Amino acid sequence: MQVKEKSHKYNKRLKGLLKISDELKTLCDVEVATVIDDPYRNEPYTFPNNDVVRNTFIKYFKELPALERSKIMVTTEEFTMQRIKKLEE
Repeated sequence: MQVKEKSHKYNKRLKGLLKISDELKTLCDVEVATVIDDPYRNEPYTFPNNDVVRNTFIKYFKELPALERSKIMVTTEEFTMQRIKKLEE
């Protein structure tokens, strides 16, 4: 499949996913934060916007007990090593 075709299909499916996220937020009255590692941009795509997504994740992260938070947190070096290991698999 050519890059142009993949990009078109990706954008079509992204639009559908964002529509579903918005419907879920509206119809079910829930907080929705969508983060997509976009291969066609230099940064992740976020919905509804960066500030809302960041605040949503921070809010739920702060609500976790301290022990759970410490299990999730990693240094930049640890994160990089985990990514390298995963790529080597």
